[in-house]
Amino acid sequence: MKSNSVMHGGSDVQQTQLVVHPNKEAVCHASADRSRAQKKGPECPEREPDLSLYLRICKKCFHVLRERQIHHFQSDPPTNQKAAPANEEFWTSITQINDELRSIQLKVENTMPKYQELIEALEVTKGSSQQVTSTNKSNMQVLAKAQGDLADYFTTLLLMLQRIKKISPSTSSQSAICKNISRSVFNYYQDNRFNFNEQRRKLEATTPVEVLEYIQDIVDMNMINSSYITLKQLAFEVLHYSTKHELNESFLRKLLSAEGVIENDLEQMVKRRKEDWGEHCILVDQLLKDQLSKHRLIRSSQTKGLAGDSYVEIYLLERGERVVREVSMQVKSKCAERSFKSTKEVLKVLLEDIKKLHEEKMKSCTSKDEDWVLL
Repeated sequence: MKSNSVMHGGSDVQQTQLVVHPNKEAVCHASADRSRAQKKGPECPEREPDLSLYLRICKKCFHVLRERQIHHFQSDPPTNQKAAPANEEFWTSITQINDELRSIQLKVENTMPKYQELIEALEVTKGSSQQVTSTNKSNMQVLAKAQGDLADYFTTLLLMLQRIKKISPSTSSQSAICKNISRSVFNYYQDNRFNFNEQRRKLEATTPVEVLEYIQDIVDMNMINSSYITLKQLAFEVLHYSTKHELNESFLRKLLSAEGVIENDLEQMVKRRKEDWGEHCILVDQLLKDQLSKHRLIRSSQTKGLAGDSYVEIYLLERGERVVREVSMQVKSKCAERSFKSTKEVLKVLLEDIKKLHEEKMKSCTSKDEDWVLL
């Protein structure tokens, strides 16, 4: 008889023991007459397992073996109990990605037709003498925003593919689900990105250089402004958690350093456009307050149940890496290679630094054999 089996037994001198292979799904006892079986354990199976073996043992051995098997059951939980947290994490991740994918699809389907209509509404041809005027500025600003938004949506889809690759399926069915979702995301990205690129080529082919430069200037301004606000918001939120937990200050210092570099690029952009820097700072503060109240980068519901400063710090680093990676990809996708070199470089370095901090923290926690649990 294997020591990790589950037993059934009675009260006669010669006991009947039911040995179940290979799962340890319950511990319960029954008499030799199976029709009079009485369950004495809350986790006893509803019916006799298909694979089983009956052995005859004496009353003394029965109690010894029963205690031994209960001990093995408690010290080594069933496979289905071990897999439960992993399965829950898998379905939580898949559900979240699926919801985000549908949200992005709706945004693309809503924005792409408007972008096409705006390109056609310019009604200009390459080489014409049409200039940027107050009359068509409004349409150009809306077009520039739509172009920037679409670029952001496609960046989000690429990041979504990376997130799917990091999911660890535990069954063949889960592996198939991951492959199907990856294929769906990739196909949707490929089809709509092709359409987006076609529309941009159409815009470049039918629009004077002066108009194209004006549109790109708006895209650049919106991008550097958004990047600065996002980094500043991330630093504020990390600072907020630093007041509640004992966290490594390196992460916050690196965020603040990168924020300063991006702020310098933003200031130069604002002054080049002959706008007031002081007034722009006031506007940024108002946008930041709005973001902090309506759209947190780090949701409190995702950290509320985390036990231990180490778990919170690792979560902040993982979330911070994701935010910085997204900002970095957005800057590269929307701006010319020669534009905002300082911002691009500092984001690249910041991303590498966050990854190093995360690896060091993981090694530190592993060496200390810390136990992270949900309260």
